Amino acid sequence: MLYSLIYTSQATVPLDEESRRLLLAQARSFNTARHLTGVLLHADGHFLQILEGAQEEVEALFDRIQQDPRHEGIRVVVRGPVRRREFPHWGMGFSQLSYPILARLRQLVRHSQAAVDSTRTALSLRDLLQPFVLHAVARE
Repeated sequence: MLYSLIYTSQATVPLDEESRRLLLAQARSFNTARHLTGVLLHADGHFLQILEGAQEEVEALFDRIQQDPRHEGIRVVVRGPVRRREFPHWGMGFSQLSYPILARLRQLVRHSQAAVDSTRTALSLRDLLQPFVLHAVARE
């Protein structure tokens, strides 16, 4: 079953250029080996990440992510089955966002909290996030 998980968190340490490159290289290698895709959005010490793949692989990765000391305050926004991958060609896309875009994303996340386990909500949230991702993802 194709599955998606979206979460937010706050950095415990600054994400400088070297740390970002290392994080993305590790994530892309790990994800590619497990047929996982997604995108990581970062702004002002806050993250929003979308993971896609087989449910077992996504949940196993999320278990690892929750143990990572580089961030805290992890909140699942949406998790559940999806019909298709939104980021099929990205082992891990990345975007450094500006604060205004982050503020909009926070609004979307806050409004979606009431229906965390709804597949329909997952799809509509993904549709809402798509413009932010398409215009901001840095391809490396």
